[in-house]
Amino acid sequence: MKYDLVSIGNAPVDAIVKVDTSFLEKFGMEEGALTVINAETRDEMLEALKDQKIDFISGGGSANVVSVLCSAGGKGAFQGRVGDDDNGELFIQSLKDQFVETSSVYKDPDHGTALIIIPITSDGERSFAAYYGAAGRLGPDNIDPLQIKQSKGLYIEGFGLISPYAFDAYKKAIEAVRIGGGKVFFGVSDRTVIDGYKDEVAYLMNAADMLFMNRVEAETLTGEKDMDDILKAMLARGLSAVITRGEDGVYVLNGDEGSATFYNVEKRLEGDQVVNMNGAGDAFTGGFLYGMLNGFPMQKAARLGARCARQIIQTPGPRPLKRMVGLV
Repeated sequence: MKYDLVSIGNAPVDAIVKVDTSFLEKFGMEEGALTVINAETRDEMLEALKDQKIDFISGGGSANVVSVLCSAGGKGAFQGRVGDDDNGELFIQSLKDQFVETSSVYKDPDHGTALIIIPITSDGERSFAAYYGAAGRLGPDNIDPLQIKQSKGLYIEGFGLISPYAFDAYKKAIEAVRIGGGKVFFGVSDRTVIDGYKDEVAYLMNAADMLFMNRVEAETLTGEKDMDDILKAMLARGLSAVITRGEDGVYVLNGDEGSATFYNVEKRLEGDQVVNMNGAGDAFTGGFLYGMLNGFPMQKAARLGARCARQIIQTPGPRPLKRMVGLV
């Protein structure tokens, strides 16, 4: 196969900036919450912040996953929708920096690249103002089936469903990877996705060969709190999944065999400088999938995932700043 993984999903750039509470009040933002904004409000916010230092960092779960996979030595591509603007170029270049193929990323001439403005107040609280722009219009026409047919696996993310057309795009992509003999991986993304897109999530869960989620998402999905009950509920539905628990290890469920295996993972070292936890789960998934798609035993794949996550939390953003080859 030409690719280990083709990843499809949201394509945002984060704009991280320190503010005082008057900024939140001016734009009617609730501290710690997500506010969806239009292009006009985006521009007004950026104008109000023009004298502040803003860090623009590319994000997006699916893009983060394939970036880490390629950084670890894999072969991957990303499909998504950005604006034909500077932020779109930033997003694409950050993928190219880790050797991700971007030829099938669509540049929207009419809508800007998705921008998540993240004002941080003096108490460290982060709030979110989300302009979805081009990413909010991801649809079937943005899918390249030929590229997907040449991949061992397809990764799709729950956050991509912010586009009303993304579900049909995902179904088109799933059909393509099945024709090529590849596997489907679905990252749930967040409990708000589970609650907000129940029918779509149910379909994608059943279509996927493996799910990726953290414990909070697993609790939301099953309605259970106890870990044993969570595992039983998921296996009763025949689901294969990876459930991460940070430094407390990871469960790998095999729905066909009805089994759940727990793996310990390496913990952070005393000298590690934790800069940012954003993207740790995506990094684990990218490392794990690199291992799994290249024939690693599950224990070794989980160890690589944990090592990739450990590297990411020591960087300012959710993408690698250096190659991760050699972490195996």
